Amino acid sequence: MKPRYVLTLALVLCVLAAGCAGVRTPLKEQDRTALRAVCVDRQVVMPDSASYYGHLDGMGGAAFGIAGNMTGRVLEEPDRIALNTLFVEHRIDVAGMLRDGFKTRLAESGLFARVQDEGCEATFRITVEKYGLVARNFSPPIPQVWASFVLARPDGTVLWEIRVKQPDEFNFENTAPPMTVDEYRKNPEALRQAFQGVLDIVARKSVAGLRS
Repeated sequence: MKPRYVLTLALVLCVLAAGCAGVRTPLKEQDRTALRAVCVDRQVVMPDSASYYGHLDGMGGAAFGIAGNMTGRVLEEPDRIALNTLFVEHRIDVAGMLRDGFKTRLAESGLFARVQDEGCEATFRITVEKYGLVARNFSPPIPQVWASFVLARPDGTVLWEIRVKQPDEFNFENTAPPMTVDEYRKNPEALRQAFQGVLDIVARKSVAGLRS
């Protein structure tokens, strides 16, 4: 096999592997083994609101550039508002679900002796960069979550950092069926379950990235 094909294959496998492409600062083995206890910050940083990118947004941008993109967003603003209302009224806690899922998988991984809430030598901090619904391939929208995870010592020294995007450019693992905002209005629990599925994937990929 020619060297360039070997390199290409390696890059593809790396991107498809859990967390590989998003690891910004790898965790050194000596740092991991030196930590007896780690915490997961109770506060998850969240954006001001959920995002919504439907077909009008995408098609408008493709056809008419920035102006078309902005027009699409204006037309889809009612769906974005309705989506945010669903999150609030039905207490769909994206931050809490992600933190709980990450903490559970972290404890199950056995990578650290103890995972606790205080008295730690380093703390994981979670930032949700984006969450909401995004349309793909002319189907109804699907859940989208982009999040970053940082492990740092009390003095601010960063030991590990990863960014996880779901869906990413290559795959979407969540099996929840695409649904419109109107369909979620009729069945809010489906919205909760859909995001729980995506957040579980993000938590799993982030913990897997600790081994990269």
